[in-house]
Amino acid sequence: MPIQNIKLMAIAPLNMLQAEICEYAFTLLGAIGFAGIVMLLSAAVKSNVLALLSALAVVYVPMLLESYLPFWLQKAKDLIPLVGSGTDIFRTNTLCIFGRYIWSPYLLVTVPVLIGLFCVPFAVKSWSRRLKV
Repeated sequence: MPIQNIKLMAIAPLNMLQAEICEYAFTLLGAIGFAGIVMLLSAAVKSNVLALLSALAVVYVPMLLESYLPFWLQKAKDLIPLVGSGTDIFRTNTLCIFGRYIWSPYLLVTVPVLIGLFCVPFAVKSWSRRLKV
């Protein structure tokens, strides 16, 4: 059954199984990106409870503020790992970034992983400084 039976505006030529696999991949890659953010926060903060609260704030505060943000910030908010929805993969949006038009699912899959990978070296550096002291 094509995905258009459930999400009428989907332009992706996928069937239901392929759509589920894409959503699971989106969730897995978002979790990898979120793990990098959590590692950075736990390395920066000495208290475990404060690290947990700040990690939860990374996810829930942008969701709470979504209706008050301008459109471009709402789209940027979707790039934070685990903040966007798995059904966002089937959007029809294109974004103009540095003069190039990019289909939004490409950004929704790659940017959260890149954010997580970007955070890991800083977390390791912070942990190594903490161990030397």
